[in-house]
Amino acid sequence: MEITSQIIHYVDLKDNEEFVGDDYGIVAYATTKAKREAFLANPFLGNKDQCFLYLMKVNDTFAGRSILYPTRIKIGNDVFAAQCGSSLEVVEKFRKLELGVDLTTYPVFNKQFDFILYSGLSKYAIPIYKVLRFSFIESTLLWQPRTTRFLFEKSGFPSFLTNIFAPLATLLLFPILYFEKLVSANLFKKYQVEKLTTIPEWVNDMVLNDGHKYMELHNRDWLQWNLDYNHYGGNDSQAFYAIYKTEKPIGFFMITERFKNNPSKNISNLGFGSVIEWATIDNNVLSEYDIHWMAMSFFSKNVDIIQVASNCKSFIKRMKHLFFFEHGKAYIVFKDLRKKYKDSANNDLWRVRLGYADTIFY
Repeated sequence: MEITSQIIHYVDLKDNEEFVGDDYGIVAYATTKAKREAFLANPFLGNKDQCFLYLMKVNDTFAGRSILYPTRIKIGNDVFAAQCGSSLEVVEKFRKLELGVDLTTYPVFNKQFDFILYSGLSKYAIPIYKVLRFSFIESTLLWQPRTTRFLFEKSGFPSFLTNIFAPLATLLLFPILYFEKLVSANLFKKYQVEKLTTIPEWVNDMVLNDGHKYMELHNRDWLQWNLDYNHYGGNDSQAFYAIYKTEKPIGFFMITERFKNNPSKNISNLGFGSVIEWATIDNNVLSEYDIHWMAMSFFSKNVDIIQVASNCKSFIKRMKHLFFFEHGKAYIVFKDLRKKYKDSANNDLWRVRLGYADTIFY
């Protein structure tokens, strides 16, 4: 058995290229039209000679991949280029060969960037990042069901029973959703919310000067990139909303809707609505809680689950009163290859949002 690696650079990306040995779609998944367009439009991509795909092969078969792309981080008043990644996967039959370790460690030992930042980790990747001594910045992931159909499907109910009982069970959620609408309506009397397709310049000051020492650089360019692209197309969408008070911008939020399939769990077209970015000019003027209340009014009826993430204990407690329940943790991992920033593992120093790294695309 021969294990080798292969690199595909950004400059080598071509339309409709087929790769011999891609029996499991490892390369094809990463080189769809939507993904190529999204990654090539990255505002932080300067040098197209950088690695786009780091691939592992077993004999002549592609067995694992990691998409790599540049991002930027802000530490204090300084901005640095950083390595980011997406869609790390190893074909199940090859996982015993520990190819995931090779994929994960490549950016660490290659040292093309001084800093590495990832998000949206799988349960298989977390132990590897701990061994590599990445800093873990965590927030609580909260889910609120908007329908019940997916629960019946996941439990294996026959479709005819699901069609009968799911609508009845969903009625139990009506009081909660109705209460949300009443509160949101009251907020809309105080604030004006406008959907925008062009990110305004004022977001830079609001995001980058919010008092945190560490953050991924979610400036205007980054937000516009993520507003304009996603990895799948179809019914997936994202939207940006500005919040005003007496015509003065005081905050914003960005939401996504993603529709996912999981045949192994009998789930098809499950709609996730996520609040992936938000900011406020002052938490005493417009709070995190108020922003999320308003955001929930803008999800379509096709959404089955709304998810948010926060590291604010008081916010988490209040959201649980709205039938949001904890669904594990959302992790950001960070590594300083310079070993200069000793306090980077301090959660309180990070600007934490659900839409870090590639999470916003999915």
